[in-house]
Formats: sequence, C-alpha cells, structure tokens
Amino acid sequence: MKSLRRAGRTLTGSGLAIGLAVTGLLAPAAAARTAVEPATIGRGADPSVTYLVHDIIHDGALSTQATRHGQHERLWNVRDGYLLQDWLQGADAFRLTFVGTGARAGEKRVIGRSALQMTVAVARDGTRVVWTQGPNDLSKPTVVRVTDLATGRLVAGRMFALADVRALTGTRVLLSRRGAHSPATTVWWTFAHDTITTIADRAVLRADVARDRIVLAAGARDSFCVRVARLSHPDRTLWRSCRRAAYAWSPDGSRVLATHTYFDDVGTDQWLTLRDRNAARLGGITGRFAWQAVWEDDRHLLTLALGDSGQAGIVRCTVAGRCERASRLWNVGTATAQPNFIPPPVVLASN
Repeated sequence: MKSLRRAGRTLTGSGLAIGLAVTGLLAPAAAARTAVEPATIGRGADPSVTYLVHDIIHDGALSTQATRHGQHERLWNVRDGYLLQDWLQGADAFRLTFVGTGARAGEKRVIGRSALQMTVAVARDGTRVVWTQGPNDLSKPTVVRVTDLATGRLVAGRMFALADVRALTGTRVLLSRRGAHSPATTVWWTFAHDTITTIADRAVLRADVARDRIVLAAGARDSFCVRVARLSHPDRTLWRSCRRAAYAWSPDGSRVLATHTYFDDVGTDQWLTLRDRNAARLGGITGRFAWQAVWEDDRHLLTLALGDSGQAGIVRCTVAGRCERASRLWNVGTATAQPNFIPPPVVLASN
C-alpha cells in the first residue's frame, strides 16, 4: 500500500478527494464518526520520528539499545543520543537516563531519580535538560535541576515548595510554582543569576518556546479551562476553551493538536487538529488513544491507538482525520471494559 505520509506530500486543494482514493484509509473521523481501529486500516510507512519498541530505540535506519528493567515512559532526542524516562517498579522511583549514539554509542548514564513523578524539559539544541526531583511527600520541597547532558554536570539547582517545569532556554526555566498554602503562578527562573520573575498568576500547563506559545490554566479553580497566549506576552490571550486543551504545535506553527481539557481515564478518546490563531477545528480522530500525540510533519500526526479487538499500534493520521497504521500490531488484551486505553510497548519521541 502506498504510504499516507508519502501520498500527503502530493495533496493540493483537492486533497480530500485524492486522500479518499488511497486504499485502506478512513474517512475523516469527525464526519464518519468511526473510531480508529488499527487492525482494519491499511499499513503505511514506519514513523519518520524517533520511537522506542520494547527496549530498542528506532531512529531511521539506526537502532539503539535502550535501558532495561524499567517501564519506558518518555523519550527525547538530544545531542549525541537520547534521553529516556523510566518507571522502576521495584525501586518505586522514576529514572532519567542519557543513551549515547555515534561516538558515544553504548554509553548509558543515569541523570537522576525521583520518587515523585518527574516533569522534564529539554533545551532546543539538545545539550541540557531540566527536571524535577522530589520525595513521595507533597509537604516536602521539589528540587529543580538543570543538567549538562554532555558531562552530566549540574548546571544549576534550586528548591521550590512545589514546582513543575515546562520549558528550558539557554539561561531560563519556565515553571509553575506553588507554595504550601498559596495558588500556583507561572515564573521564569533565570538560573544564571538565580532570580525569579512572575509572568502569570495561574499555572503553566504547556509551552512551546520555538512557536512562542504558552497554555495556562484559566477560569474558576478546578474548572478545567485553559487559555493560549504568546509566551512573549502571556497577558494577551489568543483563545481560550473549557473543552479543548492545546497539546502540541505543528513544525510550522500553523496548527495545534488538542484533546479534552479533562478526561478521567488512562487514555483519551479524541485528538483534534485546530488552527493556531483561532482554534478553528480542521479535523480530528476518535477512538482509544494514548495521552501522547506528536507531529510527524506539518500535515500528519502520530499517536498510539487501541481497537475494540484488543489490537494496538502506532497510527498516522492527516490533519483532516484519515488514518493508516505505522507499525506492526500488538495484542494487548480486551478493550471492551475499563481502562479506555492499554498501550502497546511503544514510546514516541516528545521532540
């Protein structure tokens, strides 16, 4: 079968008619109201982004042994290798590990561990990472650390009552900060001078430094509403919603992936594509999906999907919502009862 990703490069204004002619593709999910079933859609090309299957990282033609004896949770491309976050069930802790390639092939260096769920952000040039370390006790402080990935050297560190990191630049860390009895705020921590600058009186949920975008909590407390603004001008709202939360921007910044602002399950049942400037809906898919979706290019997204048959895999979908499978299938068990989503042994790179 011809790959949807390759076919998509030839689509023009009449792309809908051309796309529907490709064997095995679903009609747009929003129009057909058909859930994505990985076992029944056509097989396309493997993902062009980095991804992990079991304990092997796949990056084009390159395959690299990942960490073992942990449950893989997140993956990033970094300078001279990859960064991998695992859950170590026996140790009851999260682990962050650098995995080398090229001249550093075979190198695996633990960056850090944390009993509390880590939040992690990687610099755009892949040379540094910022991560949170905390005990499994919210009454004790969170330590935020900036680490040089080439050497493992600690660049900067600071304690906060509670903190989640969202972005890292050459000199600053963007994070949400909360005291023991105070509401969350969004701040820049300039670690070179150890100064704090507050830019919003609500928590930052997501940020994209390259596209100058920030997603902030909005509305009444616990209302699950968000507003999207320019990171450079966080007080100027571009759009807000209590139903759709911006998740990831396309490489050219013109579109954004979104899902529910709140959905009480281990996975989500929809991914939407929206226009960046006004949140106008362009398309979407419904089904049983991971909470993670990534852009493969400006016209295609990748996510993990589970069908009612219990077969799961990576799926590639167009902005409009036409999908094909981008991996083999894994039988992960029945999907007719809770939880909504059971993942295959796959992790897609977050950058």
